[in-house]
Amino acid sequence: MTPLRVCFVGLQCYDLLARALHPRLIGGAERQQVFLARSLAANGHKVAFVTFDHGQDDGVWHDGIQIFKAYAGHQGLRGVRFVHPRWTGLAGAMRRAGADIYHQMGGDLQTGQAAAWCRLRGRRFVFSLASDGDCDPALPLLRTARQRLFYRFGLRYADAAVAQTESQRKQLWAAFGAEATVIRSCTPDVAFDPAVIQARARDSRPRILWVGRLAPLKRLEILLDLAAARPDWEFHVIGSGDPNQEYVQRLESRAKMLSNVSLHRGATDEQLHEAYLRAHVLVCTSSMEGVPTTFLEAWARALPVVSTVDPDGVIAAHHLGAATTPEHLAQAIAGVLGEVRNGLPERVRAHYVATHTVEPFVAAHERLFRDVLKRGRASSGHGVSERASPD
Repeated sequence: MTPLRVCFVGLQCYDLLARALHPRLIGGAERQQVFLARSLAANGHKVAFVTFDHGQDDGVWHDGIQIFKAYAGHQGLRGVRFVHPRWTGLAGAMRRAGADIYHQMGGDLQTGQAAAWCRLRGRRFVFSLASDGDCDPALPLLRTARQRLFYRFGLRYADAAVAQTESQRKQLWAAFGAEATVIRSCTPDVAFDPAVIQARARDSRPRILWVGRLAPLKRLEILLDLAAARPDWEFHVIGSGDPNQEYVQRLESRAKMLSNVSLHRGATDEQLHEAYLRAHVLVCTSSMEGVPTTFLEAWARALPVVSTVDPDGVIAAHHLGAATTPEHLAQAIAGVLGEVRNGLPERVRAHYVATHTVEPFVAAHERLFRDVLKRGRASSGHGVSERASPD
């Protein structure tokens, strides 16, 4: 079968692609795109990526993926930089990638920019939702009218859209009249040792884990309130935010004042893996999410989740922890801690294996991409550069 030629537009993905020890961003959408890109490359497809310019060489290779740089995030003069160097840089990188299909995840300016370039050039564009905010008619995650305008344009002219959940699919149709295919998010499997479950059960002091960006949407302050009220529990927070923001400064200052809270910035993949293994429960305090990759990483390690959001109601329906409210967070965690000897970790791990492994995720995208091409294949020039990969 002819290999696909796919380019991912993910401006903040370079550190993940380059396997940086301390990536500047470890967002779920970025992880999903990188998981998919690496797997497609491993399956013999020609894969490219467009990212920010961090000073790397243009066209550099990592894991069989050729990476083209669009522009530096700080580059350009206010008032004109939206056009140049940002839009022109993005368009130039997409042109150099020379793919047949371009994929972008998470509603933003780039959704419309990529869709417009593909429409002009006769390429195919696939958009993936990254959050329930992408199917909310108010578009609460997009702060400017320009962002909302470009996102609506990109969604309208996408050749296909991918939803993470059935509820996202329904909401996208209701809000925008756009159809979507549901493809469950993934995370790579780990060599999980069931002895971890017994080791957790022997620990006398509960260990609560929180992983995410320090941003208002994530509401870490709710967890810190709980930590102040439950000094007998141990809390580990893995995440970082803009150190120049007053909100982040307040959170970090308060966390330091709580003796039972440990704040870990810039954790490596191995450190994050160990934190999941040592924890008794993962807590999410967000006001809005899609399907957090942190949930999947926890479930892969038989770690239950207590969350203020429940994508498609799976936590409640499959008994994977507890869906709750901020007011009842302590009771929900206590209830889950009481179930760790009653088959809950094993049930969580089984759900992950049945639903969120990488292979079905990749196969579903391969089918979708080929279907999009069949509906109107476009000529795409010379494709991904043929110069030899150093990997």
